[in-house]
Amino acid sequence: MGLETWPDNLGALLATAGRGTVGTTIFVGQFPADFSPSSSGLLLVPTSGRPSGPDGLLVYPRVQITARNSVYATAWALAWAVYGDLAERAATALGSSQACLIKPLQVPSMLPPDERGAWRAVCNYEFTLNEN
Repeated sequence: MGLETWPDNLGALLATAGRGTVGTTIFVGQFPADFSPSSSGLLLVPTSGRPSGPDGLLVYPRVQITARNSVYATAWALAWAVYGDLAERAATALGSSQACLIKPLQVPSMLPPDERGAWRAVCNYEFTLNEN
């Protein structure tokens, strides 16, 4: 296991911070089809990042984290709690990778409710990772 597992390890980090349970309220890639719109949950979707450095030791992946709930204020509060957990966090172990820096690319913002009526607050983060 190497850098490809960092999104799962990020989910575990957020679970440790008390933001939910991996596989129950924290998911990587997509929410399950049967995930209730009234349930509070986090979705982590890896997105493209910057190219690795010239020596190839550091990589810069990004992730979009969506906080979802049927109540606007609950989704909003969860997104800001995650922001507080991750903003400018340095030297964090993510499995076999070391996050040298976790940097939000903006503050959380709200999206309209999805097709099931759940509100979504999103924020994008960039990671500087090296493999131990």
